[in-house]
Amino acid sequence: CPPWTPCHSSGATFSPGIHYIGERTVTDDDTWLTAKMIAIAGDPEYPISWHKMGYENEDTHERDGTGKGAYDVIKIADQPLVRLRAGTDEYEKELCRHFPGKERAVSEWIKTVKEAAAETMVFLVSRAWTPTVQRIWRALLGRNGFKWAGKTTHEVIASLGFSAREEQILCGQHGTTGEAPRDLCFLLHAWVVHHFINGGYFPVGGPMSIVKTLSSTIHKAGGRVFVRAHVERIPVENGEAVGVVLANGDTIKSRMGVISAAGLSATLHHLLSPADVERYMAAEMKFLRQVGGGVSCVCGFVGINGTAEELKLPSSNLWGFPEEATEGHDMDEIIMKYRNNLLDFSVEDGFCFISFLSARDPAYTHLHPDTTSCFIAAEAAPEAYEQLNEALGGAHTERRTKAYKNTKKQLETKLKNLLLKHFPQLEGRITSFDVSTPLSMYHYLKRFASYGLRQTPERFTHTLPRVGTAIRKFYLTGEDLVSGGFIAAVASAMVTATHVLGYTPLDILTGHHLLNDLPNVPQPPTLEQLTQAAKTEAM
Repeated sequence: CPPWTPCHSSGATFSPGIHYIGERTVTDDDTWLTAKMIAIAGDPEYPISWHKMGYENEDTHERDGTGKGAYDVIKIADQPLVRLRAGTDEYEKELCRHFPGKERAVSEWIKTVKEAAAETMVFLVSRAWTPTVQRIWRALLGRNGFKWAGKTTHEVIASLGFSAREEQILCGQHGTTGEAPRDLCFLLHAWVVHHFINGGYFPVGGPMSIVKTLSSTIHKAGGRVFVRAHVERIPVENGEAVGVVLANGDTIKSRMGVISAAGLSATLHHLLSPADVERYMAAEMKFLRQVGGGVSCVCGFVGINGTAEELKLPSSNLWGFPEEATEGHDMDEIIMKYRNNLLDFSVEDGFCFISFLSARDPAYTHLHPDTTSCFIAAEAAPEAYEQLNEALGGAHTERRTKAYKNTKKQLETKLKNLLLKHFPQLEGRITSFDVSTPLSMYHYLKRFASYGLRQTPERFTHTLPRVGTAIRKFYLTGEDLVSGGFIAAVASAMVTATHVLGYTPLDILTGHHLLNDLPNVPQPPTLEQLTQAAKTEAM
């Protein structure tokens, strides 16, 4: 099934589009960006409730007390578990527990993370403007952000005196970016750590509750949301984007412009013609080739008989590392080893991420009684999977070779064994197990990279990609504009809207920006008002 939409199997529902979000305050008010933007842009008839991860009696494997507020559990070989719970004090306490004698370094780490995270949006909003304006903005206001964006996470961690083992713990949420510490932009890693430091949250009713409130606003405002409407290409006439052409031949004309959230690779390789790319977006194509695509994943969607409560399954995520990092064998080497060995079925262990989405959604049990849904993912090198399908034309064909299908069955066995290793109580409870590979990703997104572009300093310090392009009325948004993940999607929407609506740097500095202006936009009419208006019009 697609990596971002709900799907169903054996009575269980999978909503892998969002695993969790953070950035809520200690007082449980709405987040400064994520929930606030959704509350403002969404339809008040369909409000969203956010459920905090980590309940009082949650099984954190070692049962050394409460699991309240737990959002991530990091399991490294046979070492004691690292349990990240909501609150800066809890985060610091847990790190100090694992880093005895390094209390001062831990304090400095948290201070550095907060300092860098505070610069993120100031730095990234510059992508709304031209390269010249970006450079001026960064020089005057984004200097600190540029400094942290230019460093790798390993550089910062090493400068604070942490060991390879300690680096592995500090980067235990590695899978949220898919980049190893020696290549990962520190600005992004700091943003991730700070984003979750006050806990993880999940929308009640699953990610589709977000779709419901936002799509309702769009419809009531006169817009439309099309599903299963494959876009074949974006036609450009006289240097201007004029709409989209669907796979069935229909053309939807645009008056104000076209915004692509498909990612740089799919946009340049599939949506725009080669001639238009060469003429108008050669710089973006050069940038894409220089930076490259990020990691891909093999994912398992698991249906389970029994409730999360009955099976003592946690609402927190599990990040499982099969080996402990040492000075001669660091985290980067461990990640690459198991990423490249995923198709070596003689290697039974592997790095994995495990999440029980149904355990963090109080509405799930009412909708799907006596079932649990689980998501497990392992990082993968996509080249090997394309080779499996080469006899039929590689990733570009809809058909799959017998070798590829057999490999999926072997991957199912490997992922299932990893799941049972960490949660043995699921033995005999698994009712379905569907596997997606990098070829599945390519089928839906026309790229292998799960997170889009690589998350390196080279990528983040560049002035590309930016919202505006050399094609008039054609704009970019989405994960390649900012980064992967839901919070980055919200941030990229803000940056794109800043450009499209004509906000200038002076506007931002004087408090005239999207977050302040959106609440002044009239709310859409209620369903009752629309129904009454329709009756009046019909009379």
